[in-house]
Amino acid sequence: MKQKTWEGEDLEFFEILQANHARIEKAVRGVDVERAIELLVKYRSRVCLENQVQNLTRILGPQDFYLGHVVDVLALHESGFLGDRNFDLGSGAGVPGLPSACLDHEILWILNDSEAKKAEFIGRTAKDLGLLNVSAQAGRAEDILPNHPDIRVVSRAVGPVLRIFNWIEKCSTWNTLVLLKGPGWPDEWSEFQRSGKRHKLRVAGEFEYSIEGPENKQRRLVLLQKS
Repeated sequence: MKQKTWEGEDLEFFEILQANHARIEKAVRGVDVERAIELLVKYRSRVCLENQVQNLTRILGPQDFYLGHVVDVLALHESGFLGDRNFDLGSGAGVPGLPSACLDHEILWILNDSEAKKAEFIGRTAKDLGLLNVSAQAGRAEDILPNHPDIRVVSRAVGPVLRIFNWIEKCSTWNTLVLLKGPGWPDEWSEFQRSGKRHKLRVAGEFEYSIEGPENKQRRLVLLQKS
């Protein structure tokens, strides 16, 4: 794809993605890497436009969007923690499910948000991008999950693990929960261990990575399974 296809911030974001071409290519499946990059550019553009109508995210600038959203998604693919069927709980602007689906067309994502306007944006964007592996559903996760057997729950920036587990504990359709967390995870897990639910989840894996930049933020993915 030629750079002249893009202008302004779209071009800047395209160039950032191209500079990280090798890393992105490792996450791509079922689609050409250049097409995946094109989809990511179009996705960010739609988020920026929709953000004028409803508050989706404060992370919008090309570099910030890459570091604040795309890097999390790339780490999710690198960790090997995703399943064939994934449920994005509290998707908001569509992260991580929509960028993940842009990269991997063989993975299935159901994106959930309790706010109907956000879910409508997610569904509309997936359709505009031609992502047949994405569906969006509005409502409470505990009401929607029972309709989706054999699915893996993924959540970012929705709340502490105890709160999330309380929402979905009684749903029998999932056994694995993947959380994107920051440096506060040890304290969060300690809180869970002090609760009456401590024997119901176990840590099955962790994947640590960093967000490059002035602060060099440390992040981790946590793979939890029902005990």
